[in-house]
Amino acid sequence: MTEVTVTLRASYFFLSYAHSPPLAGVPASAYDPWVKTLFSDLSNCVNRIGSRRLGLDPGFIDQDIPLGADWRASLLRALSSAEVFVPLYSPGYFTGSWPGREWACFELRMVNAGVRDPQQRFAPVLWSPLRPGEAPPGLRKALAIGDDEHGYAENGLRAMSRLAPYRDAYHRIVERLAGHIVDLAERGAMK
Repeated sequence: MTEVTVTLRASYFFLSYAHSPPLAGVPASAYDPWVKTLFSDLSNCVNRIGSRRLGLDPGFIDQDIPLGADWRASLLRALSSAEVFVPLYSPGYFTGSWPGREWACFELRMVNAGVRDPQQRFAPVLWSPLRPGEAPPGLRKALAIGDDEHGYAENGLRAMSRLAPYRDAYHRIVERLAGHIVDLAERGAMK
C-alpha cells in the first residue's frame, strides 16, 4: 500500500477528544458522529468570524486524515501549526494515551515558543460529565464557556448537541467558543 501524503495548513484550532486510533480499513464513519458535528459547527463559526488575512484553516480533526496517510505524522504537523488546543473533556479523555500525547505535544510547543502560560492557548470544553471528584487542569475554564446555559455543567456539550430542547444553548456555546478561539489565535498568532 502506498502512503498518502497529507498537506496541512496552519489552523485556528486542533480538536482533541477521547477515541481509539483508526484501524486499517475502518471507515471514518466509525467515529463518534457528534464529535464531527461539533467540529463542523465550530469550524463554520470560526470561518465566519476569523480573519482571512492570517491564512489559517478554521480547525483540524483527525477524522479528516485519509486512509493510507501516516496518521502520527499528520497529527504532529497539525499540532505544530494549530494556534489553539480544544480538548473535549470526558471521563475517557483523561485515561486515554492519545489525548494525553496530543496535550503534551501542544503544551511543549507553546513552552518552546516562549508562551508564558501555555494553558492560555487551551480552550477546554465539557463534552460529557466527568467522574465525581475529577478536576483536571482547566476545568473551571471548560465550565465557564457555558456557565449561563442550563444543562451544560450537568450534561456536557455532547448531550446538548443531540437533544432538541438544548439545541439553541448548544449553538450559543459553540459561537462563544469560536469567538474565544479566534481571539486567542489572532492575539497570539505565532509567526
